[in-house]
Amino acid sequence: MRNLLIYSSIHCSTSPTMFFLWYNKYGDKMKIIFDYEFDSWNKTIAKCRANYYYANAQKKKEMEYVKWELIKQKIQPIKEYPIKITCYWHRKTKQGDIDNLSIKSILDQMQKSGILKNDNLNCITEIHHIYIQDTKNYLEMEIC
Repeated sequence: MRNLLIYSSIHCSTSPTMFFLWYNKYGDKMKIIFDYEFDSWNKTIAKCRANYYYANAQKKKEMEYVKWELIKQKIQPIKEYPIKITCYWHRKTKQGDIDNLSIKSILDQMQKSGILKNDNLNCITEIHHIYIQDTKNYLEMEIC
């Protein structure tokens, strides 16, 4: 099996960030990097107590980010189902709970963009969340 490695870099005001997509030409694995801090469930619930419309506005904001990230990383539609998803949550600190991290906005946008056929149990059979201590917060999503 031959693996293809595609790099594209984006420069932030603070430091350059490297985004990459690793995709096996036989469709075994796909990795997507989201250099974005998605809201936790606890933060969303707390904000919704103060502002009834916060969750809807935040989901739209997150989905817009995901849409452009998928385009930038040239993510292709998934052809073989069911799939398994592993989320590697790179975090600067151990604050927060791993069960409060959500990929709902990502999966909804992947479905809306035509990359994911559906986010139901027929298409996704497993979702794993793994915490990794790192120097910055980002999400690495592996789909196989």
